[in-house]
Amino acid sequence: MADILTEITSETPKKILWHYTNQKGLLGIVEKQAIWATHHQYLNDRTEFMLAQDLIREEVAMRFATLGLSGGNPSEETYFKTLLHHLGLPFHGAFIFVCSFSEAADDLSQWRAYSRNSPGIAIGFSPDALYKLAKQRNWTLSRCVYGKERQKKMADVIADKLLGGHRPEPAAPGETERAISILDNTSKHLQKYGLLMKHSAFEGEQEWRLISPLMMYSDGANKFREAKSTLVPYREFSLIHDAGKLGFEKLLIGPTPNPDESVRAVRSLLETHKVHNLNGELVDIAHSEIPFRDW
Repeated sequence: MADILTEITSETPKKILWHYTNQKGLLGIVEKQAIWATHHQYLNDRTEFMLAQDLIREEVAMRFATLGLSGGNPSEETYFKTLLHHLGLPFHGAFIFVCSFSEAADDLSQWRAYSRNSPGIAIGFSPDALYKLAKQRNWTLSRCVYGKERQKKMADVIADKLLGGHRPEPAAPGETERAISILDNTSKHLQKYGLLMKHSAFEGEQEWRLISPLMMYSDGANKFREAKSTLVPYREFSLIHDAGKLGFEKLLIGPTPNPDESVRAVRSLLETHKVHNLNGELVDIAHSEIPFRDW
């Protein structure tokens, strides 16, 4: 029987996945045929990653307490202490990049975030095509988990993986190497599953996340964009592949005082850059019907 981690990461999206951005973002995506994936430590929710880290640490600590009652051996105790130490550290060395999509089309909360100075844009991608492209590049595309019960089940299985088969009797000269191995293993599991756990307050976003494998700054592929308080590292996820390029299935323009003009301008942009849907046809472009005003 598959565990909850396998269940979550093997699920394939069935609905169109919407990438919300603004007009500047749309221009960049169309002109470069790439979307931006942001470094995980620069996402909007500052508790990202920490939620999973805390849940897993709680689970490991609870098992460590049980170990003391049952009389564990010194090797086990050393391993637990090292693992708990690493789970209490910030993972500054883990370079993971994330791009967000949503099953929610024409969503008011998203328009509020992306329509502050110009109309927001929602680009609808084929779920099957996006999933396959991610898999080809060793990225993952998975649904976020908001419920505490499922998150605790995830933490329980991750703890099993971190504790299972990693407690040989250590030789003193190998302690440093062993600690590095524990850190690497912890980082691997956190980066693969931790970014899928989100606070329940964000559940309405119905988010799916495109998540990179562990990256290295030394490969020279990082780019940077300006934000209000800091520069933000990101990576480009190219929409170009062997069979051509990943088209837009649909495109929705957020609330605007000039909906018809906006549709015509976006249509011209897509035609200029030969952006079509997967069948090579014109992209279905519409404007939001939500009566939201920010102008």
